Amino acid sequence: MLFPVLPVSLVLALVYWARWRRLARAEFIRTYPFPPGLLDRLGKRRPGLSDKDKHLVGRGLRQSWPT
Repeated sequence: MLFPVLPVSLVLALVYWARWRRLARAEFIRTYPFPPGLLDRLGKRRPGLSDKDKHLVGRGLRQSWPT
């Protein structure tokens, strides 16, 4: 009776753990603070970028990291 319960429990625990890791990784990337001055240096290198454009670059960087 216990034999089928143990493998099912292990599979469910593994699925739950994998989901938790994926969500934790996504949260880390979403809330990661860029180094101070990173977007300012981007503005110096690309003076044609507005503040909105620099913000969009930051969002794009976050989207490019796999979760």
